[in-house]
Amino acid sequence: NIVTGDATSLAEIHRRSGLGRVGYIVCCLPFVSLPNEVGGKILGEVEKLMTEGCMFRMYQYAHGYYSPSAIKLRDFMRKRYGRSRRSPLIVKNIPPAYTLTWLGR
Repeated sequence: NIVTGDATSLAEIHRRSGLGRVGYIVCCLPFVSLPNEVGGKILGEVEKLMTEGCMFRMYQYAHGYYSPSAIKLRDFMRKRYGRSRRSPLIVKNIPPAYTLTWLGR
């Protein structure tokens, strides 16, 4: 299913869908460029859906990987879900990027 909506209302959108437990979240939002309060709200919504075994996957561009906001995001996720699995650098992507995956516990 594809839904157009505001990610700051993610849990409510999912609840209304009636789809049940979430098994996989794919995120392509540019957290590095979002205001802190918006990114924090979205991550709070993700937390509501990250049950045991749920997989959260996102990407971070290589040129922004060590930016303070990218590090802050990874720290937030690491504190809740442990270390991410990071892919090798995907150089065929323009710009090159990593995918990061966390598993709900």
